Amino acid sequence: FGATTGGPIVHDRTFFFLAYEGIRRRQLFTSLQQVPTEAFLQGNFSAMTAPLRDPENRAGPTFPGNIIPGNRISPVAKRILERGSFPPATPGLAAPNNFLAVNPFPNDVNQYNARLDHRMSDANVFFARYGFTKDALVTPCADQTAFERFSVVGWYSSPGDGQTACVPGFGHNDVTRAQSLSLVDTHVFSSKLIMEIHGGFNRQLQSRIAFASGGTDVSSALG
Repeated sequence: FGATTGGPIVHDRTFFFLAYEGIRRRQLFTSLQQVPTEAFLQGNFSAMTAPLRDPENRAGPTFPGNIIPGNRISPVAKRILERGSFPPATPGLAAPNNFLAVNPFPNDVNQYNARLDHRMSDANVFFARYGFTKDALVTPCADQTAFERFSVVGWYSSPGDGQTACVPGFGHNDVTRAQSLSLVDTHVFSSKLIMEIHGGFNRQLQSRIAFASGGTDVSSALG
């Protein structure tokens, strides 16, 4: 959607033009992801057939029953898991891809343009144009490339690749602000000699802000 307007400011001498264009895109993408089971979060890896060795004594005996004793789990790791770092598995889905992720993917674009034409004299014309664009794209996972490759584009999807995309809860907002300015002065000296002076300015600023940033002192919460 958008709108334009324009007209004379000074009759037969100065004219203006304004334009606005907006885009609102709302999409949902679903993908199969891999999340740890409730037993895994508690240190119970008995569902695994391979023996679970003690990382501090790899040459020694394995953990009995592939279960890590509670006193061997780091308190910081416990707090990370208690914060809800992973969503629970979707009922009815078996490992490894045991979670159905529904990721929103909204995109808002606002573009503004303004132009001014001024005839200084019969031999001299001045032109100015300014444009500003703000593009806000919400990406539901930390790795945007993986999300676009496996969840959005989908050309490389397979049951094993689904876990590479993203799990909800780690999204960020990508905001791009772009500005451009163009100035042109044209002077006609004669039928054989014309001078044009051009000036311009372009600037683009991109920011990526995680939704979870700035809201909580994570270091203090984790100890």
